[in-house]
Amino acid sequence: MQRFEKRLFAHIQHEAYVPSKPDTLIQDLGIDDDEREEFRSMVGELVSRGMLVATAGGHVQLPSIEHKIDKNPNGTVQAVFRKIMKGGGFAQPIEPVRERSIYIDEAYAKDALSGDTVAIKVWRDRGRERQTGFASFTGEIVEVVKRKRTTFSGEIIKKGGQWLVYPDG
Repeated sequence: MQRFEKRLFAHIQHEAYVPSKPDTLIQDLGIDDDEREEFRSMVGELVSRGMLVATAGGHVQLPSIEHKIDKNPNGTVQAVFRKIMKGGGFAQPIEPVRERSIYIDEAYAKDALSGDTVAIKVWRDRGRERQTGFASFTGEIVEVVKRKRTTFSGEIIKKGGQWLVYPDG
């Protein structure tokens, strides 16, 4: 079953993907006739595990970030954080979701650095939704789960009676 998973997720995560029924996915991915039932079974299993969702019409798509939050008892999602120059950044959920990444404002980024695995609390950004016309989410880092780097280089400066470290990069 796993041999189809990678291809299926690459297809569904593509920007141009339109939610499709399993039979259409079979055609799109060029699944052989003798493997169709195995593919359908895998799609059903992924839906039951919450990795995919099926609409009322049977179309398969990635779940929304809201779906992932509802399934998690503490209301957070694990993601990989990418810091931007302004100090905030974007968190890409570890499990694929339709929204791909969540904006984290500088005030909510805590001490996370690029590449860190973080737990984020997410909410809808109604202001951005009005501007773009699309569902938009923002979030707050509640915990750095795992650091990508454990050693750092930088500059040590004494300001007043205190020593400060300014990391490189």
